[in-house]
Amino acid sequence: MGEFRRFLCPAKLNFVLAVHGRREDALHNISSLIVQVEFGDHVQLRFAEDGACEDFLSCDVPGIPTDGRNSIFRALALYRQVYDFPQRVVIRLEKNIPLESGLGGGSSDAALFLRHLNEMLGRPVRDAELMAIAGYVGSDCPSFLSSSPCVVRETGSRVEPVEVAQLQGLRRMKLIIFKPVVGIPTAWAYEQLDRKGPAAFSEATAANFAIENVLRELETKARPASLANAFQTLVSERFLELQLIFRDLDIFFRVQGYLTGTGSAGYIPLHEDEDGSSIRQYLTDVLGDAALIVETRPLVLDRRDRLAFSE
Repeated sequence: MGEFRRFLCPAKLNFVLAVHGRREDALHNISSLIVQVEFGDHVQLRFAEDGACEDFLSCDVPGIPTDGRNSIFRALALYRQVYDFPQRVVIRLEKNIPLESGLGGGSSDAALFLRHLNEMLGRPVRDAELMAIAGYVGSDCPSFLSSSPCVVRETGSRVEPVEVAQLQGLRRMKLIIFKPVVGIPTAWAYEQLDRKGPAAFSEATAANFAIENVLRELETKARPASLANAFQTLVSERFLELQLIFRDLDIFFRVQGYLTGTGSAGYIPLHEDEDGSSIRQYLTDVLGDAALIVETRPLVLDRRDRLAFSE
């Protein structure tokens, strides 16, 4: 019985999220600039003792499924279809990323599990095949196998690494992430966007311009001004609490708050020298102690870092 390998499964933020329309298969084409952060879930992984007949997954948070409904188990089943190794695995999931937050917790868990399992087996499955497996798990999943930041297109299956050498602003940034107790299912958010009709969708050209603009800002600025999310107005209109928070951040703290993904989590970019304690206290007062409020930093990883990244 070997020792556990423990690794971070980072949350992600959408610095740009544009939706181009609903496809015939009911999925949506998007363009997004994704940045992973130092906050996330942790997974411990080892091979089971000889003779173990089943893979085993446990989680420290009650109510999280630990059977075939879990994204890690789905990823494991798909991996075995490509490379059926004889060992059983023991997995411990330490859950920090809330459900229905837009932070990509399940996708990150599955993607980093795939990466580390493949490494522990001697990398029998190529990176391109891992990407394909991840895509079957979920549309967000492939981006967690790439660099951070990265650009995703189509349904999330097309992932383009970003050259990180010039992103000095990102290296000087810190982030306050917050999530109310209420969650927002991704399916609900896209359904509401569909109901608004064509006016809710953006052209790919405009999205490309927005992404390029943010990347130019990140070369020097730790607080870029061009971040954008197609769901921000829609979600804020429905959830008054978030609307008031975004308003107060602007009025009282002179900072901007943004929705990440489809919500309900938001984030606030700050310069590393700025004191975020008063903002965190405000969020605690408004959202209560049960809400997620965490200060963290971006993960700036190129592809070589990603291959080796573990704790």
